Amino acid sequence: MKQYKISFLLILLFAMLGSCKSQQEQTVVPDYFYQTWVHSLEEDNDSVVVMRNEQFDFPVIRGGRSALTFEKDGTVKKREMAPNDGHYLITEGKWSYIPKNYLLKVELEDGREEEYTVVVMKEEIMKLKEVAN
Repeated sequence: MKQYKISFLLILLFAMLGSCKSQQEQTVVPDYFYQTWVHSLEEDNDSVVVMRNEQFDFPVIRGGRSALTFEKDGTVKKREMAPNDGHYLITEGKWSYIPKNYLLKVELEDGREEEYTVVVMKEEIMKLKEVAN
């Protein structure tokens, strides 16, 4: 009888540890990730894309800036210049993050897929390295 109790307790312990891990995986990005990140072209270097939060005081540039808005429900909106004029084009999609590889995936409704390795993620700046598909 004592062996059954020990076995039951071990199974219960492993089940609890497993559920803790899955809760942790659901909260792998900090709260400040869920905002609009604007491309800071002037700071890009060596295939690293620099994004700043939209409160940043960007210098004026010709043609506008692209941006990504990440929502907690896994949706993303990409804002970029429309190819035919000076208006912005908004494309929606889904995002996911794999913390083990620091991999941020963006899948847009128009079929485009973008993958980045997150190099830096702070409240005011995010640096992404594009992953070749």
